[in-house]
Amino acid sequence: MNIKPVIQLNAIEKKSKDKLIIDKLSLSIYPGQIVALLGGNGAGKTTLMRLMVGLEKPCKGTVLLNNLSPSHPKARGNIGVVPQVSQFIEELTIKEKIQWISKHYSNKYSLRFIIDNFLLSNLINKKIVYLSEGEKRRLSLALAFIGKPKIIFLDEPTVGLDNESREFFWKFLKNYHKSDISIVLTTHYFEEAKALANTMFFIDNGKIVNVGMHSM
Repeated sequence: MNIKPVIQLNAIEKKSKDKLIIDKLSLSIYPGQIVALLGGNGAGKTTLMRLMVGLEKPCKGTVLLNNLSPSHPKARGNIGVVPQVSQFIEELTIKEKIQWISKHYSNKYSLRFIIDNFLLSNLINKKIVYLSEGEKRRLSLALAFIGKPKIIFLDEPTVGLDNESREFFWKFLKNYHKSDISIVLTTHYFEEAKALANTMFFIDNGKIVNVGMHSM
């Protein structure tokens, strides 16, 4: 059976102020893959993810998400995204934020499922303005999964989490992953990539310099 990639990048280039950030990079990501993008600061990992979700456009080459332009609404209908930095309306409570996001999805998890799986039970009526950075990170992760996404983008997902929260999220992600689910994450923690990913792309100066694969 011919399995089509859910994400495809073809010879893409991205410049910023005449600096080449992504350099003729091509890759394909298929259903069932958990892909870790690894590399030092400035390697191009976050830019690559922003291109995949349509927040930026390449200067050259093509990006396809679900076989469409990432900016197309149908391409983005089944994705979840955790950006490196999240912004919130801070006067909302966690419960209000989750309920508001839930209204955007017809197929979604219950409030109880979300708060239990992201350790938010004791915070549900707390305003976002009073959350710690780690608590805000747990909320960001929770919001990305409300709509039962088939493709998940996680940019440094566990930065700011304590060890208990990190391990809890790792367990959740492993249980969530199925053969039709694709996950793309950036991380500075090789331990995290090794624990979660079955494919690793090592990025340096906007190029893939190595590929690693292992069974989970």
